[in-house]
Amino acid sequence: SSDLFNFFFCSVLIEKEVEEVKRVELSKNSKVIGLDMSLTNFFVDNEGNSPAYVKIYKKHEKKLKRLQHLESRKKKGSRRQRKLRKSINLLNEKISNKRKDFSHKLSTKLVKENDVIVVETLNLKSMSQCLKLGKSIMDLGYARFLHHLKYKCDWYGKHLIEADHWFASSKICNKCGYKYNNLTLSERKWVCPNCGTVIERDTNAAMNLRDLGIDYVRKCLQS
Repeated sequence: SSDLFNFFFCSVLIEKEVEEVKRVELSKNSKVIGLDMSLTNFFVDNEGNSPAYVKIYKKHEKKLKRLQHLESRKKKGSRRQRKLRKSINLLNEKISNKRKDFSHKLSTKLVKENDVIVVETLNLKSMSQCLKLGKSIMDLGYARFLHHLKYKCDWYGKHLIEADHWFASSKICNKCGYKYNNLTLSERKWVCPNCGTVIERDTNAAMNLRDLGIDYVRKCLQS
């Protein structure tokens, strides 16, 4: 006769009070940065700087496709197919880990160096569908980066501001405030019809986001 085993599972819930992190006190010297998302450079800040970003999926895409092609040609359930499937899984894991490492290091650096960080409010899912940029958006990993940025600002007591969804950061001239409504996605530079300033699209957007942060600091000091 076979032995019968009874298995019991126990779930333990522990309630612990977590001390709320106090936000850093703002002043006129508080460090404020604006970040404009970029598909080619990850982001551009208000000084025109971008991180040393590598398109990780694109870098490994050729090898991944080759392995997937070989795997599809092998007999289902065979030793060779299982070996190729393992190689594919390991490569996907490597890509994911590299994205996470990049995001963690970059978000930590930004949070430690700045008091106020201003970002766009983006519907990345909609962007990937409407603009047919699914692969580029996925490779960017910007949603994960924003997630890291949010909870690390909470950890360190820093201020994260998400601009209103309808804030036209790219269309507003940072010099005079003129709004260029006819700006297209393909225009990376434009000349302000009002003041004649030659504008770098991404840097200009980041400067407008930074200015939202400066206004936020000003309002905090006045209250």
